[in-house]
Amino acid sequence: MVLYMFVFFLVYALAFAVPDLIEGYQKLPPSSGPLTSEELDQAEEISRRAVRGKLHLAFAAALLTTAAGAWFRALPGLRG
Repeated sequence: MVLYMFVFFLVYALAFAVPDLIEGYQKLPPSSGPLTSEELDQAEEISRRAVRGKLHLAFAAALLTTAAGAWFRALPGLRG
């Protein structure tokens, strides 16, 4: 059950964060070489803003999905 929880958490965390990550990526200027320290700082801030406040939602959604899957015996390995 913990494995299901972990996988659902990753799926939901990515689903909640990816739109903001894409938006931030599009705002960065094009780079032809290795990233500078300023560009790395910008990328770090974009990633922080993308997940801020959303990890709790991803955990709650993963918990509810795992609980519903176990309750309705829809998850393989938990059907016994």
